[in-house]
Amino acid sequence: MGTPRKRPPRIKKPPPPRTPPKPNAWDRPALPAKGDLEMNTTYLSVGRALSHWENFEAYLAYIFTETIGAQPSKDIAAVRAYGSIISFSSRAEMLKAASEALFFMKPNTGLKDEFDYLMENAIGFSGRRNDIAHGVVGHHPDFYASDEENPSAGYVLLPAEYATKKRILASGGLLNPVKQSPMYYYGSQEIDWIAVRFRALRMLGSNYLKRLHAFLSSSPW
Repeated sequence: MGTPRKRPPRIKKPPPPRTPPKPNAWDRPALPAKGDLEMNTTYLSVGRALSHWENFEAYLAYIFTETIGAQPSKDIAAVRAYGSIISFSSRAEMLKAASEALFFMKPNTGLKDEFDYLMENAIGFSGRRNDIAHGVVGHHPDFYASDEENPSAGYVLLPAEYATKKRILASGGLLNPVKQSPMYYYGSQEIDWIAVRFRALRMLGSNYLKRLHAFLSSSPW
């Protein structure tokens, strides 16, 4: 009998490289190299951005009242019910559940797609809203008080020291061997960039509300 033929060793092919995630409109902007010269400049941008977000959420409350078929005399009851839910994610789920029922009973593919797009962006941008609402204004992370040539890299909005989920442990210097590096920090330019998107969301919500009202007026519940 002849010697059995040896099978050549299997060569495992390396797995294909992972496809990088597709960027989203609500991704955090790039970290700024410098912050604002004046602390009040940052504060003003924070207030402006949060006002735009709250105006947008008011439209979501109006959309909820229209979706559930609340009569004009009962609108305020529905708005208060919407606002009684503490977290935005829970309010969003409630609105999505109401819309799911509406479009099941009264199909309208175009309007449903518009609603889905609105809520996808609303949920995505809610993360940026939380960054701003739960941040604190302070020195840029590159601030060194002992550096006479660069006493301050400016002021930015960044997560509080106790915000564990928004700070990363990193190696520090001699005095502080371990530090918590912020996952984000925004100057007024970055905050204003986000605020413009919040305002655009408000316009999306307003336009959707008008079309939803016209649809339900022509074919009431």
